[in-house]
Amino acid sequence: MLNASKRSLVNHKIKLRATSRTLKKRPFIYTLLTLFFLTLFSLFIYYIPPAYQFQISNFKFQIIYVFFALLFCLLTSAGALVFRSFKHGILIALFVCLFLIFRLNDLTHPFFVFMLAALFVTLELFFSYRK
Repeated sequence: MLNASKRSLVNHKIKLRATSRTLKKRPFIYTLLTLFFLTLFSLFIYYIPPAYQFQISNFKFQIIYVFFALLFCLLTSAGALVFRSFKHGILIALFVCLFLIFRLNDLTHPFFVFMLAALFVTLELFFSYRK
């Protein structure tokens, strides 16, 4: 009688180990990246004025491009940390950045928000569908 119960206990422990290995753990690199980009983004917001333009050779660049790049990197790493999927982080970052670009270009009608949300829900369903 004890042998049967010991075997079932051992089998149960083996199953628990197998399931614990298959669980996705949050990579530490996403935490470091999120903290790094959060620090850069907050320093960028605090020290650089919105109308600032920098020049490289004959080219002048507006600072808004750097803002969106930092925001995208921050949201991608934070989304990947929270949802444990780099793909979800990219989708969240794209959604927020595109929404802000729409607002920047005075596309503020609620229809645009619904269309953008529908596009990203469709993309999420497309990427999450597995055969």
